[in-house]
Amino acid sequence: YSIINFDQLEFKEGLNITSEVGDIYSLEQAKNKEKLQKKLDKFAFSDLNQISSNKFFAKNALNYTDSYFLHVTEDTKLNEFQLLKITQRVKNSLGYLFIFVEPNCEVKFIEKTDTSNYLSLIVDLVVAENSSFEYVISQQNESYTLTSRQSFIQRDANITWFDFNFGSKKVKSSISNQLLGQ
Repeated sequence: YSIINFDQLEFKEGLNITSEVGDIYSLEQAKNKEKLQKKLDKFAFSDLNQISSNKFFAKNALNYTDSYFLHVTEDTKLNEFQLLKITQRVKNSLGYLFIFVEPNCEVKFIEKTDTSNYLSLIVDLVVAENSSFEYVISQQNESYTLTSRQSFIQRDANITWFDFNFGSKKVKSSISNQLLGQ
């Protein structure tokens, strides 16, 4: 990434995130709903120690242009993969996506991105008690993409990640998991 001069890039609002399942809110909308605000307070950006060790994460976490909350309601059971589409309408974006999967869910997502030049994305994912979540990342654009995805897995829950990146100019993709119960 030495060819990218981050100080010269102009970042603008311009990400659109859609999902075939769950309710999507901007972070501002979610903060106005007490139940969702509590989830944000507990988990959103909870691994900020990355700011001191990862300059890409720091740039995004401190300056994001677009932020979304995807809420999957309790007892959602889906056998088929659902599309989570991230579309970039501007040249350069810094995005944040918070996903909360309520208890007793079985969901599967395929994340597809449509980017133009540069996308940096942080995804925080909470998988609540007794839930199962499969997440497939399919990135096939000729762009620069930096992602940091982290999950917080509660008691008797599980997650499976698949990360496929094809055809990009450069990709830096990190996935981490925190177990919060047995």
